[in-house]
Amino acid sequence: MKKYFFIAGFILLAAAAFADDAVYKPTIFEDWAKQTSVIEVFFLYPGASLGARYETKLDDTISVGGSVDYNFVDDMPSCGIRLECSFYPQSHGLNAWFVGPFAGIYSLNTASPGPVLFSLGAQGGYRWIFDHISLAPRAMIQYGIGYAGETKISKGAGGFIYGLGLSAGYAY
Repeated sequence: MKKYFFIAGFILLAAAAFADDAVYKPTIFEDWAKQTSVIEVFFLYPGASLGARYETKLDDTISVGGSVDYNFVDDMPSCGIRLECSFYPQSHGLNAWFVGPFAGIYSLNTASPGPVLFSLGAQGGYRWIFDHISLAPRAMIQYGIGYAGETKISKGAGGFIYGLGLSAGYAY
């Protein structure tokens, strides 16, 4: 009896492998989400940062972008800018897995010019583009370099910090 199940399973597998619907059709994947730029808002936790970001692809494997953000945690909020570079290992820029470095500069006192914090880090995630709506969960780690007061922001921004975030926006 087991022999017949094995033969029937083999026949079904062979039929599925050679069926027309099982053949890879590159036009389905390559016509999907061909937008070249996104503008998004994001939220990052821990640290409770809100911000806006812009990203544009240079080709299907690399993109560059920038963001402005405001961190409203603890008694010393911060605001800053960040430059980013993202690599897309699947060669389908802006709509796939991404990973890349970033560098930022932050002012630790938003009421008046205060101490400055520099940061270097890396981020990774996945972006979906549905028609023109983008959604990208992400994870990041960064290292802050600067004034001793930096430890008061982002629940420990002095030294290493980490975060999970979500960005959503418009792709065009």
